Amino acid sequence: MKWWLLVLLAAPVVGGAARHQQRQRALVAARGALASHRAIVDPASANALLLEATRDDDLASVTSLLRLGVDPNGHNPSGRTALMLAAYYGHHRVAEALLARGAEVARGDVTGSTALMMAAFRGDVATARALLGRGAPVDQRNRAGQTALMMASLFGREAVKTLLLARGADPRCTDHFGNSAESLSRYAAAGGDAARFAAHAAREARPEAR
Repeated sequence: MKWWLLVLLAAPVVGGAARHQQRQRALVAARGALASHRAIVDPASANALLLEATRDDDLASVTSLLRLGVDPNGHNPSGRTALMLAAYYGHHRVAEALLARGAEVARGDVTGSTALMMAAFRGDVATARALLGRGAPVDQRNRAGQTALMMASLFGREAVKTLLLARGADPRCTDHFGNSAESLSRYAAAGGDAARFAAHAAREARPEAR
């Protein structure tokens, strides 16, 4: 029987160093509970702790939580998993730890955006390569019809573009607005506001916008 630890708690929002200390105290208590076979906590609290540790690039806490059996595929209200957050913030080592514990590479958030798209946005070649190595679909689309290659093109992430094309990404794909990777590259090169464009597309892609 798999036990869920009783001592992991949702902490108040505090600074990064204080959050790290709180996580370490919670993990020490969690290990003690596990060793004495006491039952655990609300998985939602454990998930919140994992997401927080991922955002803070706290590899030690992420690794400990995963070893204690916390689900690597839990998500926040926007549907973002720890793997997506690791890719979004460029935390490659954390992403690798999550992948090693079964984090799903093809899962999308509420807009359908995946960890690979977030790595492309960030320009994180190492994480993008790791995701592709674990089977991330190179041309998977979000709800706006966008691919990781389009994200890399819009934000000028040339190294990620090169990697995606080498792995078979289709530059002819167009999103629901008729944009291709090439047209988005031209838009960015002409000084277009990539962040504003992406935010508009994300709003249009949310389920309530349809």
